[in-house]
Amino acid sequence: MNYIFVEILISLLLELSGVTFHLKIHNSSFLDKTWELPIYKNFEFVPCGDLGLNVQQVQEYFIVKSIKPGSVAEEDGKIGPGDVIDELYSFALTPLSLPNVHKLMAKHKGLPVYVGVIKLCDRAGKYFPPIVRLLEEININPRNLQKEIVPDDKDNNNSDRKPGHAILPEEEDAERPVHAPDGSALYKATYLGNVDLGPDGRVNRIEDGVDLVLRNHKQVIEVLIDLREKDVIVSDATNNNKVILRQTYTEISACGRRTDLMKYFGYIAGETTCSLARNFLCHVFEARTEEQAKLILCTLAQGFERTHLLL
Repeated sequence: MNYIFVEILISLLLELSGVTFHLKIHNSSFLDKTWELPIYKNFEFVPCGDLGLNVQQVQEYFIVKSIKPGSVAEEDGKIGPGDVIDELYSFALTPLSLPNVHKLMAKHKGLPVYVGVIKLCDRAGKYFPPIVRLLEEININPRNLQKEIVPDDKDNNNSDRKPGHAILPEEEDAERPVHAPDGSALYKATYLGNVDLGPDGRVNRIEDGVDLVLRNHKQVIEVLIDLREKDVIVSDATNNNKVILRQTYTEISACGRRTDLMKYFGYIAGETTCSLARNFLCHVFEARTEEQAKLILCTLAQGFERTHLLL
């Protein structure tokens, strides 16, 4: 035995004993097929029961075949056809069947959706060979899939158009609101205050909330309502746009207006994710017109009621 080499090895191992290793095993689903590592992405989506993904199970893998237009997954372009859904809520999907995936979604209903995705292409546009072979099993050409994810930007310069996720079926050809370059919708309105609804955040409390605030409100604040992708921000337009309200869509349980006072509308929000909240406030506003109130509610409702995952 060469004792010099032994001493060298022991000294190296001693150095390693002081090193902290972080073992990441997320990107391991294809290691039995190739040493090449694909691009792996983790995404968080708003609580929903349907991400809008049409997924087919090939062998033990869940491949995205198409994406529903206007869905949660389609809005950001984070997930594309040909990608593999590897994890859901930090649970590996490869050992699961489709019914078990549905049970997993039901178990986490009302919570943000966490998805681990293996991308079909790397940053240079090169296809990941094991996924290509899976696609070939179901007679899909990856080049045709990539054509589907090229966005149509023909109308993107129209600043008077409503964000796609906020369009109701009957309003597809109607006038759409002004929105900011980042896609958020901005509206001027008057904030009239809020009322405590206790533990009841149901939509039928909207009329009660609006009525109580209108009869008892003592404040009138000109505000900007910024309806973003994941949250709602209300700022004081008379005080350097100081933020006075900020809620994520997961905290909002309902929105609406009275049928006899169409300019007045409100939304109900809890102190945390609405499925877990124990106390709700109804925030009430006055829009400039009845049509503007309808437009704001349409955009707001679509933000927190995206409830569609086809697996």
